[in-house]
Amino acid sequence: AYPYEALKDAETLKSIKIRLLRQLTEELILTKKAEELGLKVTDAELEKAISFISSDYPEGAFEKTLFENAVSMQVWKKRLKLRLIMEKVIEKELIEKVNVSTKEAREYYQKYNQNDKTVNINPGISEPPPADEAINTSLIKRLRREKAQLRYSDWISNIQNQYKVELNSSKWKEILE
Repeated sequence: AYPYEALKDAETLKSIKIRLLRQLTEELILTKKAEELGLKVTDAELEKAISFISSDYPEGAFEKTLFENAVSMQVWKKRLKLRLIMEKVIEKELIEKVNVSTKEAREYYQKYNQNDKTVNINPGISEPPPADEAINTSLIKRLRREKAQLRYSDWISNIQNQYKVELNSSKWKEILE
């Protein structure tokens, strides 16, 4: 969402249109990749995500928010399902393939332990990492996600090279004007 005044600026509007085209292109490509990998979002997964998201709102407020933003529940669910399938592709094809060495994990733990006092199980002790498997797993997952974020641009570019997305140049020029 953008402030109404921002949409009056030609350069801002052009930037928004270019960003939207990139987003739609990525969605198409990741959807195709999901089909090839046989990845799907089940009704149960979708309902779980809907419940999780809407649980942050008081009774009826979530639907009211959608209504105020002129988004139907049906369209919102469709977009959520698309987002979930894209997340599955990214998880399977990028995040799960990120390697984390013991050294990286140890350094990350030390950094995290120093910067986030809520996870500091043994104050003042940064070696060895705690034996609590849930914390170790959580930190590794977090590190893996951070590393994946750094690789995302190259990764998505490689995937885009595998798929041909044609753009009607003359129509695109009209849209940008």
